[in-house]
Amino acid sequence: MNQKGYSLVSIVIVFFILSLLGLSVLWVTFNQRSKVNRDYDNLSAIYAAESGIEYMKAVINNSIDNNSNNNGNNGNKNNNSGKKENNGNKQNEGNNDNEDILQQTLSGYIDQIEKIEGDKHFIIKGISVLDNSNGNGNNNGKSNGNGNNNGNNGNGNSSYVISIASEGHAGKQVYTAYIKLIVDTHGNSSSLSIETWKIIKGSYKPAIFNNL
Repeated sequence: MNQKGYSLVSIVIVFFILSLLGLSVLWVTFNQRSKVNRDYDNLSAIYAAESGIEYMKAVINNSIDNNSNNNGNNGNKNNNSGKKENNGNKQNEGNNDNEDILQQTLSGYIDQIEKIEGDKHFIIKGISVLDNSNGNGNNNGKSNGNGNNNGNNGNGNSSYVISIASEGHAGKQVYTAYIKLIVDTHGNSSSLSIETWKIIKGSYKPAIFNNL
């Protein structure tokens, strides 16, 4: 009788130990899977934030190309007032207009949600455009008396400092990419160079953006 009682107790103890081991395995497996999912979402959120930056760089290039096409013929125009000769340095007044147009164009993308796939998306949270041109465009055009002015007004060159903040989302993870670009235009071509680049975990922070 005592032997049967000991056997029953032993079975209960073994069953209890096996149950604890099973629960431990399930707990470790669950935590490991959660960590893998979290890491995946972290990488996906970073990718989404970077995708927003690349998206806006393409928009910037297109906007500048359009402005260049609209302003590219400013140096070649008809002057119907007769003879005219200007050999001095002339500030390119169109730069301020281009800056305003570029700011308005890019600002239209702020707070728009752009889906990537699944629950991954990015939101452009900040855009800033500053004219970085030196304003010393040369205008050496001469009218030939027939009203034709073939001068070069500022050579079509300009420079901008453009700051962008892109918020990337994936699952419950959020990362924000902050970038400051130097954009130089030369006639109908443009080049972008990165001055500052940050990717920070968390939502968009205006203070970080303003201090780029």
